[in-house]
Amino acid sequence: MHAGFLTLLALGLPLAATESRAALAPPAVLTLSRVPQSLSPEAVACRKLAEAGDPDAQTRLGSMFYMGEGVVRDHAQAAHWFRKAAGRGDARAQAILAMLLEEGDGVAQDRTEALHWYQEAARGGDSDAQVRLADHYYLGEVLGRDRAQARVWLEKAARAGDAGAQAKLGAMLLLGEGGPTDPEGGALWLRKAADQGDPQAKSCLETLGALKASPDPRR
Repeated sequence: MHAGFLTLLALGLPLAATESRAALAPPAVLTLSRVPQSLSPEAVACRKLAEAGDPDAQTRLGSMFYMGEGVVRDHAQAAHWFRKAAGRGDARAQAILAMLLEEGDGVAQDRTEALHWYQEAARGGDSDAQVRLADHYYLGEVLGRDRAQARVWLEKAARAGDAGAQAKLGAMLLLGEGGPTDPEGGALWLRKAADQGDPQAKSCLETLGALKASPDPRR
């Protein structure tokens, strides 16, 4: 292996261990300006369906309360409706609820329950939850550290087209984290991520190209 290969670790490779806690945060909260007190017609119709038990409507209503779209912004109400939909098996609602629980946004912070919902959403095919679960397995702060499991969940999200997961998986394959080293597979996933515009994957591929072009100092 080229002597400079491990310098990839210092070049902004998107490994979970190099990321701050902000990487696990839910979408940024908008400013706290208020909308009119009355519900919009869409919100009225959505709430009717949500109260009847429709998980899609419950997830949509949760989003409306979170963003303040047609309703007064209320993160506690958002968490309430996401929880309703999560309990009915909606993977997107499960993932969002997990993010809210992790940050204590609109609900009491509970990282253990957050992980439960990340696991449920990840098993349900939500790629955001799969990446966040992989991050937790990689870091080992709440779950036990398990790089092999991190790699498993990243691969699922990568195959679903998530660019961030593709870049992280590529890095793990290049460095042999969580399983055998696979330079060709790692480069393949990095190229897929770069093709989607992931800047870290592009940077890593440029570095790999420079390393291949430079002479090995051991020779």
